[in-house]
Amino acid sequence: MRTLTLAAILLSFQEGEELTVRFKYAEGEKERYSVDVREKVAMTVTLGRVEEKRSWTGSWSAILKVKCNTVENDTFKLAVGLGDFEFKRETELPGDKVSLHVKEGTVRLKSDRHGPIIDTDKRLGEEHAKRILGRLKYFDTKDAVTMTPLGVITPRIRETFEGTVGDTLFPIALPSDPVCAGDEWERKMECNDFSLLYFPKPYAFKAKYKIEKLEGKGMKREAVISLTFDVTIEDSEAEVDVALADPMKVQVRKLTMHASTWNRIGIETGKLHASSLSASVSADFSATDPETKRMLTFKGESTVSGTILPER
Repeated sequence: MRTLTLAAILLSFQEGEELTVRFKYAEGEKERYSVDVREKVAMTVTLGRVEEKRSWTGSWSAILKVKCNTVENDTFKLAVGLGDFEFKRETELPGDKVSLHVKEGTVRLKSDRHGPIIDTDKRLGEEHAKRILGRLKYFDTKDAVTMTPLGVITPRIRETFEGTVGDTLFPIALPSDPVCAGDEWERKMECNDFSLLYFPKPYAFKAKYKIEKLEGKGMKREAVISLTFDVTIEDSEAEVDVALADPMKVQVRKLTMHASTWNRIGIETGKLHASSLSASVSADFSATDPETKRMLTFKGESTVSGTILPER
């Protein structure tokens, strides 16, 4: 017991101590992470003098599966996939409420006013269901990626899980140099999906990282790393998508986004112990109504929150 206590003391953090933080994998090692994301959107749609309020809440959850196939030249060859995928969205429209539920390959879309619109178990609306599944790029995804100890992967994750941020498997890239509590640095990132709007081409921006604290003892030593970024996009083309099947092309006047993540990385384990995300988006955009050929204007706000937690 004395030896264990002494080891714990030796592995605890010293004030001002510099540490190298790295992801670590062994050949054949497997991991499973529970991913949960929630979104809330409020939007005002104006056509001439007519103004309508619309809103929706949504969530998606999945199990992120990671397996290290080989370790070569200080990099990891990983098989990555998402399983147990589930997506839910409740949309409030004037005089109606529409519910969408996707679980693996099953799709159900129901209107309070019109009843069932899609139900793949009953072969109702199958073509529409295929388009919805095609829009959910996370569904049934399995890819091989190469990951460095800093967490950077190739190919970029937006090519494998389209719509997510950049070139890291987890919501963070680790610092290349040794760090101590309070250290800060910046890194370039790219993103297509800004909650309310999806852009065909990714937008580049700088993310700010900070070592908030180093804490714990022994095998529980952790680096707590924050990531924050702000994005402003003006006068650009994008797509907005409520039904996930028939996106509308829009002209964006202005979009602003603020996002942050809070990440715990094990110093000895070399693993992500926990990650949380929060983001807020405000957007002002317009489109031509396909029926009347008149201009529609949209003003919307959304909030997003999420977690990634290892399964114990």
